[in-house]
Amino acid sequence: MFIPTALALVLLDTALSYIIVNKVPYTEIDWVAYMEQAKQIIAGERDYTQIRGGTGPLVYPGGHVAIFTWLYELTNEGNDVRLAQYIFMGIYLFTLFFVLFFVYRPARVPPYFLVLLVLSKRIHSIYMLRMFNDVISTLFSVFAVAALQRRLWSFSAVILSIAVSVKMNSLLYLPGAALIYLQALGPVGAFVRAAVPFLAVQFAVAVPFISAGYQKEYFSQAFEFSRVFFYKWTVNWRFVPEAIFLSKPFALVLLGAQLLLITAFCVKRGYHWLAPIKVPKIFSAVPPSTSELPALVRALLNPSHIERTQRLARITPEYVLTILVTSNLIGILCARSLHYQFYSWYFWTIPYVLSKVTPVFGHFFALVAFASQEFAWNTYPSTNTSSAVLVGCNFALVAALYVQGQLDGRARERREEEERNTKIN
Repeated sequence: MFIPTALALVLLDTALSYIIVNKVPYTEIDWVAYMEQAKQIIAGERDYTQIRGGTGPLVYPGGHVAIFTWLYELTNEGNDVRLAQYIFMGIYLFTLFFVLFFVYRPARVPPYFLVLLVLSKRIHSIYMLRMFNDVISTLFSVFAVAALQRRLWSFSAVILSIAVSVKMNSLLYLPGAALIYLQALGPVGAFVRAAVPFLAVQFAVAVPFISAGYQKEYFSQAFEFSRVFFYKWTVNWRFVPEAIFLSKPFALVLLGAQLLLITAFCVKRGYHWLAPIKVPKIFSAVPPSTSELPALVRALLNPSHIERTQRLARITPEYVLTILVTSNLIGILCARSLHYQFYSWYFWTIPYVLSKVTPVFGHFFALVAFASQEFAWNTYPSTNTSSAVLVGCNFALVAALYVQGQLDGRARERREEEERNTKIN
């Protein structure tokens, strides 16, 4: 049923997308600014601090520059908006097709969850009526996930780096991806086969600006981690007073929460983000203490050959997808500000998350969670209620993944214990 369902959804959404492009009015937000910036770059400007558009300075890395200068020339200096819409319609449909057949299918997602991928009004708008660069970053992120599922270590690192070179949001996948590389390749292998290709791509897209002597301007603008978004555009923390939202302590609390959640998924029982064989105590039923964390680090950095081989066997497509989806979702939950186009960062992961947690939490939870996401992202402007619903829903999804992982871990422990007893007997 998977293939017929997926093909039917792609065909139906192709027709729907065509109607949207031709019948629903286009909304100008960032496209003109992208084109204005591309025009300056084509004219020879290389100082990032001097490249500006109607919405402000250029704040995206070199991959964005390369893609949108190409689109500038392809669309008659950005004037052929309809052609641009068809291009972004193609990006949307290709992303949908790729998620279905190359990401979801290997992870054995139940067919009835696939329908959720085509039901979002906001997502269709982001792709075809707004044409944000976020969707291009998402496309390459999906490619990277599929490559990691197939254990194409260096290739996946290159593709993930291309996604980051378009927009920094793809860095949210990095904690999960780094842990997969570390478990599969060991520290030296992870550095040589993942970190080096990742950094090489970042250097390559920066060369036009570095070679012109503007390396400081490039890196400070393209990777401005301290940038604070306007409160009026936030979708997720509207219910927080503006003074708190803009404060540094609030940002540090969210960063701390992100690190704490990542640690929790790593050290609790070891069946969330780790596929361990022998790590004392920390993967037992006893909650880990901080004194056990060094044991975890030593086990990851210096595993035996047998341990690494057995870990590699456990790095299945479903396992990889779960880690990367969770890593991204934790980052989104803890982001200080989400704008409407940011929904494209993780919408494609929501059906998978719901399929993962439904066996424990039920179909009613899945329906409420999906409806809550759509309510929050389609409420414009955001309100205290819509933002609280969004944060609460994302927290519930992260918590559900954690609980599901706990239960999966216990079930696997029982199976392994039964297998050991069978061999002994």
